Amino acid sequence: MKRLSLLSLSVLSVLAAGDSRACTIPVFRYALDRWPASSYILEADAATIETFQSPNRLLRNVIFREAESHRLLAPFASDPNKPFWSGKLDAETFAALTDSPLRQEIVRRITTGETAVWFLLESGNEHADDDMFEQLEARLTFFQSVARLPVIDPNDPSSELGPGPEVALRFSILRLSREDPAEEALARMLLGPEAEALGDEEPIVAPVFGRGRVLGAWPASRMDEDGIDEACYYLTGACSCQVKEENPGWDLLITADWDAALMAVAALVGEPESSTVEPVEPETVVFGAAPKPAPSNAGRPALLLAVLPVLLILGAALSLFTKDSGSAP
Repeated sequence: MKRLSLLSLSVLSVLAAGDSRACTIPVFRYALDRWPASSYILEADAATIETFQSPNRLLRNVIFREAESHRLLAPFASDPNKPFWSGKLDAETFAALTDSPLRQEIVRRITTGETAVWFLLESGNEHADDDMFEQLEARLTFFQSVARLPVIDPNDPSSELGPGPEVALRFSILRLSREDPAEEALARMLLGPEAEALGDEEPIVAPVFGRGRVLGAWPASRMDEDGIDEACYYLTGACSCQVKEENPGWDLLITADWDAALMAVAALVGEPESSTVEPVEPETVVFGAAPKPAPSNAGRPALLLAVLPVLLILGAALSLFTKDSGSAP
C-alpha cells in the first residue's frame, strides 16, 4: 500500500499526461478491470473458521487463518501486530466487519458506471460538515462539466476494457456519520493508515473507486478546490503505472463478487462504446476556466507523405540539371 499526498497525485497526473506510451484507460476503470482488492486476514480457532468460511464464499478479499485469538488484520496496517479488530467473533460481529449497507451501495454505484464514490465522514459539527459537503458537491459538478476522459486506443492491447458499464465521468457523494453503528467498520477503513493522525475534529473526505479502493483521506482543512481537482484528475487520467502497489490508496473489506456484477452489467449494456470509437484529440482543461481546444497535429504526417515524393523528384531533377550544366562546353 502506498501512502498518498496531494503533491504525489499532481506528480502522477503529470507523468500520465506526458507519457505517450502509457495505457489509455482511465485510472478508475483500469482499477475496476484489473486490480483485485488486497486481502484482510481473519484469525480464529478452527471451529469458528469452519462456521463462517463456507457460507460466505463471496468474501473475495478475506483470508482465514487459524489462531487461538480472534483478530482481523488490515492490509494497510503499518504495524502487522496491531489488529484492525480483536474480540469474540460471533455472527453479528462477523457481519459488521465484512459488510454493511453503504459498502453494498459502493458496489452498486461503481458497477453501474460511477467514476468514484466520494465519502464525507462527518465530524459532528453540522456547520463544518455542511460547508465541506457544499464545496465538494460544487467542485465535482464543475469538474464533470469541463473535464474530458482520455480517448481509449482500440489498437492498444494494454488498453482493452474488461466487461462492465460504459466508461463515463460521473461522481457521487455519500455522507457517513461516525455515530452509525452499522457503518463503524467502514468509517475506520476509510481512514486507513491515517486514522490516528486524522482524528475526529474535522470532516474527512475520501474517494472510493475500483473494487473498493480508497484513494486517500483528507481533513477539510487540507482539501480545497485544488485538492479536489487533483484527486479527480488522477482518477480520470490515463493509467501511467499499471502496478497496483505502486499507486496510492488502500482497500476496503467488502462482501461482493465483482466479476459477476460486472458481467451482469455488461450483458445489459453490450460492448463498451469507448472500446470501438476512433481516437480524437482531447480538449485541454484549465481548471477554473472554460475548456479550450488543444492544438492538433492531425493531418501533418499525411501531408508530409504527400509532399515527400514531389520533393524527391525536384531534388533529382535539380541534380541532373546541375550535372548537365557542369559538363556543357
